[in-house]
Amino acid sequence: MSRIGNKAVPVPTGVTANVEGQTVKVKGPKGALQVIVHDDVSVVMDKSSITLEPRGDSKRARSMWGTSRTLVANVMSGVTKGFEEKLEITGVGYRAAVQGKTLGAGHELFLDADIRVAASDTVFAQAEVTRGHFPAGGATIRFVHEAGWANAMRYMLTGDEWSAEEAYRLGLVQYVTPPGQQLARAIEVARKIAAAAPLGVRATLGSARRALTDGEKVAYAALLPELGRLAQSDDHKEYFRALQEKRAPVFHGR
Repeated sequence: MSRIGNKAVPVPTGVTANVEGQTVKVKGPKGALQVIVHDDVSVVMDKSSITLEPRGDSKRARSMWGTSRTLVANVMSGVTKGFEEKLEITGVGYRAAVQGKTLGAGHELFLDADIRVAASDTVFAQAEVTRGHFPAGGATIRFVHEAGWANAMRYMLTGDEWSAEEAYRLGLVQYVTPPGQQLARAIEVARKIAAAAPLGVRATLGSARRALTDGEKVAYAALLPELGRLAQSDDHKEYFRALQEKRAPVFHGR
């Protein structure tokens, strides 16, 4: 049972909501929004809340249950509080490993990773257009950026599936492993990154993301100030101490 999906979504005071088939429409002080719930999840509305239930006991229905509840709760929040985005980098990057069917929202979550590993039997699809809606979880942005306009549209507009090897060719996957070995490879990559200087890893991710969100001009302007800051760090000094002492450096993120 999904701990998230099992909770009804309250309709806040001042918000009107209605359910039309799989579409939930809400209107509040911040505007009007709607979300299309996955076909494997039923939507029921009463006077003060919306309840979602999986249709059947399939793995997909259970996985989409909690996701659908979160999407409905998000639109409620959007029409009352509005949206904000906060980015806090507290680790050393995000890696994902997949096997089997990686479809729709699952693929969009996969695209959010910095480094991606897939078993050779993985099948991907972004087929929302065949169900009367569209990839609203970010594929229209990240898929296009990663694979190029025509490559992304070739799959998003047809709903066709593609293989792990095709994902590797498109640059969506960095490693393809035999089935069952994808997690071990992801952990191996994670350990290599964890052994690097955390400040350097964070600065690398931050600079690349700054170029995407704020533009190259802003990112270029921040390069030397960031380099100067890291040059004064304990980790930078540790690197040179380790060279002199002929040992591996031990970084602490300071």
